[in-house]
Amino acid sequence: MIERDGKSGLLIGADEKSHAPPVVKPGIFIDGSDHANIRFGLAARITLSDFGGFRSELRNDFAVGSRYAFSSEYFRPFNTHSNWFVAPSINAARGPVDFYQDNKRLAEYVTWQTGAGLDIGYLFGRSSELRAGYTYGYRSSALRIGSPELPTFKGRYAASAASFTHDGLDR
Repeated sequence: MIERDGKSGLLIGADEKSHAPPVVKPGIFIDGSDHANIRFGLAARITLSDFGGFRSELRNDFAVGSRYAFSSEYFRPFNTHSNWFVAPSINAARGPVDFYQDNKRLAEYVTWQTGAGLDIGYLFGRSSELRAGYTYGYRSSALRIGSPELPTFKGRYAASAASFTHDGLDR
């Protein structure tokens, strides 16, 4: 409590931090598309705000269970007041892919993927963004269930993409 100019009040002190606490968003994924082969796992996104600079974020996604995956994106505005941003990313994943004919599973493959990408974009306020980017990586597969004559694949891949995202949700 403090008294100033004959009035009582509450004095609150605050210490500015150069970073914000990490935000963890847990999740569960369930794939019941084949009732005889239900797959599930746990996932999480860990976001570190103001990591490496004001308004920047390091977003890390993890998944364990029937699918294992890790991806990370570093969102960084060009400067503290710019709406333009750059977002380099990396990813790695391993998981099953099934192929069906009618209701019969013909094959199950295990696929591996690693890659890296770079997006450049523009923020429209707090709820919308436009981004374009390029991703490059490597994919391979191995047949787990099915006829040995079925093909497998391995090799490099590249993709370019553009997207507009608007998030109008309130909390």
